[in-house]
Amino acid sequence: MNRPLLAGLLSLAFAVPASAARIAPTSYDIPNGSGTASGGSYNYWDAGYGGSGNKTTDGAPLTGGLGDLTDGVVTTQNWNAVENVTGTGPYVGWNANVTPDLTLTFNFGAAVDIDTVRVHVDESQVGGVNLPTTLALSWESGGTQTLNFNIEDDTADVAPSWLEIGGLGITGVNSLKISLGYGDLWVFADEVEFYDAAPIPEPGSVALMLAGLGLVGAAARKMRL
Repeated sequence: MNRPLLAGLLSLAFAVPASAARIAPTSYDIPNGSGTASGGSYNYWDAGYGGSGNKTTDGAPLTGGLGDLTDGVVTTQNWNAVENVTGTGPYVGWNANVTPDLTLTFNFGAAVDIDTVRVHVDESQVGGVNLPTTLALSWESGGTQTLNFNIEDDTADVAPSWLEIGGLGITGVNSLKISLGYGDLWVFADEVEFYDAAPIPEPGSVALMLAGLGLVGAAARKMRL
């Protein structure tokens, strides 16, 4: 089921309250990022990944570990200001030609309830790096369950930002898959977060709210730091 996301300005920054517990994955399985071998200026690998797989090969499957996407490092700068040829920058960057099916699987080690998912992405609009155009969540609960969202960005802001979907009401899952659709040649992400309750808005910087139509209680937001 596709749920269009409509952008509108909202003068709020979102912070997670004490009552919303962050859920820490025990591991995640992803395709490695790509780099110079795939036409990149630098290497955008998950160099900090602690599981199995070749961390210096574009698109190689990485399994059973944690790395850049859960290390707590959230950059305020675009990829071209922080990445390097050794692949140790904060972003993992995927190339549409190398990894056309971009799916990230997060494992929790036990059954968890998930209200909110946040993905921090770059949208520099430089070198083919832009926001994803779609985001899908899928999990197993009496069969495969899937929620699909279309991302529509109507602003000229190119700063890194959070894609946030709340009010999900996902219960008793051991893993969750996040699939991102390319808006250009590259998708760059540096952090993914999960919470068991919705964030509470606090006064701060301008944010964009993306409302997921057709999903009762759900909201997706795009916000910059």
